[in-house]
Amino acid sequence: MAPKYKAKIGNGQILGKWIQGNYIFPLFLKKSERTLLQLYAENAVDTAEKNALNSKDVDFVKLKKMALLMSDAVTSVDQLIPTLQLVLRNLRDKHGFVFSTAKAFVMKLMTLKM
Repeated sequence: MAPKYKAKIGNGQILGKWIQGNYIFPLFLKKSERTLLQLYAENAVDTAEKNALNSKDVDFVKLKKMALLMSDAVTSVDQLIPTLQLVLRNLRDKHGFVFSTAKAFVMKLMTLKM
């Protein structure tokens, strides 16, 4: 099933909708100087800042700079794991964790064997 889109381009952004099958998704793209993986890292810090219980004790400006620096040369989502773990360590989060694709695959296999 090939997706379709209807959008307007202007001012460094694209607005419209993405249509695939019977589903329609809003489409909003904007120009960024960052890579997609840097945006993932930045989003992780932003999400942590909004939702962390002890966010008052964390310097999120410094954490975001560190996360962007660490994610500068990564080429895959799995290579972002140290960056995401840095975010968790700075939150002093004892319950959060990050899975790599390989670990998730092993966990799925273990579940299927049971």
